[in-house]
Amino acid sequence: MNTDSLLKQIESINIKKQKLIDSMLEGIISKQDVAMMNEKYDKEIEELKQKVKEIEEANINNKKQADMLKSYIDRINEMVNALEYQSADELYKKMVDKVVVHKGKILEVYLNCLFNPIKVRYNATGKLNYKIEVDWLNSEQF
Repeated sequence: MNTDSLLKQIESINIKKQKLIDSMLEGIISKQDVAMMNEKYDKEIEELKQKVKEIEEANINNKKQADMLKSYIDRINEMVNALEYQSADELYKKMVDKVVVHKGKILEVYLNCLFNPIKVRYNATGKLNYKIEVDWLNSEQF
């Protein structure tokens, strides 16, 4: 997610605050009105800053997950390339350490080439047209 629009809103509010002070200095509005509006603007800015912080934290977490997934894919590709001329059964035996099935349609897949298990929630539908949906889970969701 992008924080540019929120930062522009903060900048716009700061400009309003400056115009408010200019209006007070010109005698157009009172100090009490300035104080009231300034408090309102400060609250809006704090709310926007909190949203920016939440988005930045989400972006960091998303990048970490993407980096971890890329690492998994790279390690699996290395193993597959090293075992290119072996049967699928041999490849499976060398790659998969174990699979643990939990309630709630959650699988923990332990691969020999990875430090941590891959945790997924799956949903399977259909008998003839079998469809599986998979959601990657992080440790907080498990």
